[in-house]
Amino acid sequence: MSAALKALGHNVVNIDGLKPLISKLADLSHTKWDLALNVVEGMHGLAREAQVPCLLEAYEIPFTFADAATTSLCLDKGRTKMVLQHLGIRTAPFAIIPTDSATDVTSPSRDRIIQSAIENSRHAAALQQYPLFVKPIGEGTSKGILPCCKINEVQDLAPTIATLSALYGNQDILLEPFLSGREITVGILGTGEEARVIGANEYVYKRPPQPSKGGGETLNGEGEDFIDFASDSVKNAPMDTNARMTVVSANLTDPQVHRACQLALAAWKALGCRDAGRIDTRFDRMGEAGLPYILEVNPIPGIIPDWSDLSLIATSNGLSYDRLLDEIINSALKRAASKRCGPQNNRNRSNGNGNGALSKPVVTRRERWEEYNLRT
Repeated sequence: MSAALKALGHNVVNIDGLKPLISKLADLSHTKWDLALNVVEGMHGLAREAQVPCLLEAYEIPFTFADAATTSLCLDKGRTKMVLQHLGIRTAPFAIIPTDSATDVTSPSRDRIIQSAIENSRHAAALQQYPLFVKPIGEGTSKGILPCCKINEVQDLAPTIATLSALYGNQDILLEPFLSGREITVGILGTGEEARVIGANEYVYKRPPQPSKGGGETLNGEGEDFIDFASDSVKNAPMDTNARMTVVSANLTDPQVHRACQLALAAWKALGCRDAGRIDTRFDRMGEAGLPYILEVNPIPGIIPDWSDLSLIATSNGLSYDRLLDEIINSALKRAASKRCGPQNNRNRSNGNGNGALSKPVVTRRERWEEYNLRT
C-alpha cells in the first residue's frame, strides 16, 4: 500500500495503530499532515473501529472512510439492522439475545432469556422456523462464524449461544433465519450521491469430496460437514487450496446481482458511509424468486492489493489498484476542501506548507493483523 501511495506522488508516514497515533498527536507531528488513510480496525470494545476516527475528528485531521459515528454503528450488527429496518432497507428478521456469563448454559434461565428475546422481537414468527443462524454482534472478517452457527434444531440454540458468548467476551448474539441463497459482496466507491457500485464478488460454496462406494471420491456428496456459509475456517482458507468455497466476479448484468448491488448502494448512502467500502448481501433462497438482504456493512474496507475483497473487485472490473487508492484519496480530499471552505470552518490549520492548502502528503496506518485474518 505504501509503495502504491508513493508511486502516486504522496509522502507517506506509517503509524502503527492507536497508541503511536496518540504519541504523534502529542508531539504535534500531525500539523504536517494533510490526510490520514485510516485502515485501523481497532482492538478492544464494540466501538473499537471508531477510536481512530474520534481522535482524528477531535484534532480536525481529514481522513478517509466513514466517520466515528458510522464506524461505531456498523460494527454493531444489531443496531445497524435496526436503522436499516427503520429506513425500509431489506435486512433479515432478527432478535438480539443478551448474554450473561453468570447464567450457565444448563440453567433454565438461559432458555427463558432466549425465548423472551425472540418473543419480544417484532419478528417472533419468523424466528420460530429452523434453520436459524447466530453470530456475535460485534465481530468482522468472519470471526465468530463457526460451523455450529447454523442452528438446525431447537436444542442446539442455547449451547451455541453460550459457546459464542464465552469465546467473544460475552457479546450479545444476533439471531436470524438462515438465508439459503446466493451470497454477494458489493464494492462501492464514493460518497453520498456520487457513490457508485464498482463491481461485486460472489461466494460459491462447494460440497467437500465424499467417498464413493467404489473407493474413489465424488464432489456431489451430502456430507454432514458441508458448510454453506462463510465460516472463519472456510472463508479464510488459502484460495488455491480451498475445497469449500470459490470467489467469482459477479456479472453485473445478472438481474439478481443487480438487485443486490442496488440494495447495497441504498444502505451505503443511508448509513453515511464514505469514500469506499463493501456491503455483504445474501439471498433468502436459491432461484429467481430469491430476494437479497443486507448481511454486513464494511465502512473501513481492507485494501491490501491482490488480497482484500475490495481490491480484487476493483481489479476484476477494470479499476487498477493505484487508481482505486487515488479515487479514495480524492474523495476524502474533496470532502476536506468543502469543510475548510465552509463558514463554520474558517480557521487556518497549518498543514506544513504555510498556507493551509491541501497538498500531496498523506499519512497512512498499517492494520494490526495479529487479531484479524488478512482476508477482509
